Order: sequence, then structure tokens, then C-alpha cells
Amino acid sequence: LADVILPLSMLRDSLKNQVVQEGSVSIGCDVARFGKDKTVVAKCQGKYSEIIYKTQGKDLMQIAGWLGRYCVDNKVDRLVVDDTGLGGGVTDRLNEVGIPGTEIIAFKGGSTAKAPERFSNSIAEAWWVMRDWVLDGGKIPDDDALIGQLSSRGYTIQSDRKISLTQKSKMSKSPDEADALAMAIYGDYDTAGLGVW
Repeated sequence: LADVILPLSMLRDSLKNQVVQEGSVSIGCDVARFGKDKTVVAKCQGKYSEIIYKTQGKDLMQIAGWLGRYCVDNKVDRLVVDDTGLGGGVTDRLNEVGIPGTEIIAFKGGSTAKAPERFSNSIAEAWWVMRDWVLDGGKIPDDDALIGQLSSRGYTIQSDRKISLTQKSKMSKSPDEADALAMAIYGDYDTAGLGVW
């Protein structure tokens, strides 16, 4: 049985944290197109985070346009887009037109982690960085869907000692909000050391 990566008690404590918005701004976008899944955009700035956008049924060019406009208007330092599958179209369009002052990061959850000796892939690492951020005083958004997703995703330690997440297919719903938040926090992650901000 997998252990839960962010127990509900930990999330409730996070909601009570008093934080200020300071430092660089990173946003993460989990892309959906049509169907039941949502496109969700989350923001992280220091220990502060929020869900800034949710939509269903928008085409990829509309999503790219919204992201570009938001980044320019809000002086976003880094935009992390889920580049697997549909998200690749959004990343391609944003790279084509450019966003002045914003670094565009294509995130592939199944790719090699920055700390490959500890994590099975990048999505496991991103969720663990999010867990460290919460433990270090980060304040998660008060969003029921997000909290449900965070408190129900498990992890296992494989025989090679690497941390691996429970597969999405084993969850009752796609963790759109949680993946967006993980990418936003991961975008603000210092590659010099895990869990160091």
C-alpha cells in the first residue's frame, strides 16, 4: 500500500500559514482541451500560492493566448507548461510568439528527474518538491478539488530506492489542480539542492 505524499493534517496546517508574496513569480499550467479534464493554472511566489485559472473546452490557441497575456500583465518570471500530449501545442505556440521577460519551461512528467538517484521521474520529483515546500511553511490555496487530490495521491519507494508516485489511472479523478501547483512550485525550485528555497 502506498503512503500518502501529503496527509490531510499537513494540508490543514498549511492553510493556516501566514505568508507574504515576495520574490520571483512562477506559474504552472496543466493543459486539457476538450472532455472532463480541466486546464488549470497555479501561481507560486515564495511561500504563497493560488489557483489563478480553471477552464474546460478551450482550444490550445486560446489557452496559449491567455497564458501569454497573463505573463506579460503580471510580470511572471517562469511559466511551466505540461508539455506531454496536448500541452506540447501550447508550448510550441508560446515559444513561437515569445513572452517578453518570461522563461518558458516545457515540463515532461515522465522525463529524468533533476535528482535521478532519488526519483523515478520528474513528476515524482515535482510532487516531492511541493511536499517539501508545504513542510517548509508554504501556504496552499483553499481549493477543495486541490486538497482532495493532494491528500489522496500516494507514493512508493521502489526496489532501487527511488520515489515513485501512484499512477494517475489509479486515482478517481485527474489531479489537474495538484499537477498545476506542483509545476508552479517546481519552477521556483533551486536546482542546487532539493527542498532549498
